[in-house]
Amino acid sequence: MGSKREPTLKEIEAELVKYASGEKAPTKEEDLYVPIQRELLRKFAAGGAQCHIEITAKGSISNRLKRTLTDVMLHIVDVERFVPDLMGYTYAKEPIDPYNVKRIIVEVKNEKIQLKDVFQAKNYGELFEADFALLISTDSLPETIRRFLEKKVGLTSYWAYKTVRIARFDTSTEKIDEDSWYRENPFAS
Repeated sequence: MGSKREPTLKEIEAELVKYASGEKAPTKEEDLYVPIQRELLRKFAAGGAQCHIEITAKGSISNRLKRTLTDVMLHIVDVERFVPDLMGYTYAKEPIDPYNVKRIIVEVKNEKIQLKDVFQAKNYGELFEADFALLISTDSLPETIRRFLEKKVGLTSYWAYKTVRIARFDTSTEKIDEDSWYRENPFAS
């Protein structure tokens, strides 16, 4: 089995310079799940939606969430073990019907977004028929990726009218930077 290589002294020094300058906070991806979950719950509630979001990165999904999944989606989760970092849904009323919820998937990154991250979020959006496919990073969307996505609009689109939305999460305020949304802010009124 391949093991992850140890960083070089030069790489460690470069990271320390970033931390010392305040450019980057030393954060593991899994440390971001709870603050991003909390921020998204706040945003959906502010829009008047009843919402449930849970951390699914390790493959553990509650029965409450499973009840909102179709048989195909349940297969993807239980057999294929293919799950995003966060999953959830908004709903109008109880009892919850899997065909009357708006599904949410969230991929979290603690580094610069790459095209493979966009594809990953898009795949989850398609597989889970998500109304909200979000890619949230602690870094701003690189300008080269932004321009590439502008030229290749279909790379963020799935189904006929759904789009992966990308934003930056500010670890110091534990809020999503409202000006960072790529394509558009899904919470804007």
